[in-house]
Amino acid sequence: MFVDKNTLLSGGDGVAQTLSGTSTYSDDHVDLKALIPAIGSGQPLVLRCVPTVDFTSTTVGAKATLQLRAFPVLQSAATLTGVAIATSDVITKAGHGLGDGVHVRCTVTGGATIGGGNLQSRDFFVINATADTFQVSDDPAGPAVDFTAAGTNATFVVQPEVLASTGSLPLARFQAAKPEDGDKSTGIVTISTNPVDDTAPAVRYLYAHVEATNALAGTSACYFQLAHDSGQGSAPFVFHRSGFTVE
Repeated sequence: MFVDKNTLLSGGDGVAQTLSGTSTYSDDHVDLKALIPAIGSGQPLVLRCVPTVDFTSTTVGAKATLQLRAFPVLQSAATLTGVAIATSDVITKAGHGLGDGVHVRCTVTGGATIGGGNLQSRDFFVINATADTFQVSDDPAGPAVDFTAAGTNATFVVQPEVLASTGSLPLARFQAAKPEDGDKSTGIVTISTNPVDDTAPAVRYLYAHVEATNALAGTSACYFQLAHDSGQGSAPFVFHRSGFTVE
């Protein structure tokens, strides 16, 4: 089954994406709510990374991990700042976009405290979400965490769901064999997911993510592509620079 890439590609610009530092998300994303009607629910997804010959690090022995990550909101909106926490255990952030079951981490307490533990850098699940408020719990089923002091200007960061991962690989595994190979490089890295649907609250926007053990060279770059696997043979992959697509 082939899907028109133009209905799913989000901002691909025809240029290889430069990777910086040790952690980089793809410039582009796929909205699962657009993808599912096109290919059907319960399809495994395949992510391919095609590195350029410049995919290197100045550190000998550096490694990198390729992952397909999902967020309930756009990755650029995954950090919620200016959050108010009340002793009624209700957290307020207008238009937060989160649903019950989403995994969040408190990185700035804003003075808030909880009974029997430390709030800083602690992970929670969202419960009782409305358009502008939510509560958090140690368990997806509750109960809500008991806040013993209120907080202002707190920060919560949405934690991604990892749908597929290579594990840590030597950078040589990501490197193109030779410049003339271009998009047909034998240095392609591929990962596959289990069947994916859009019922999980944390799985909406899909991104590729590359994380290196040491900073990558400033010229390091790669192409990403996301495709579906219907189990009826592999569809041809076309590598759209700096973007996701389904062909």
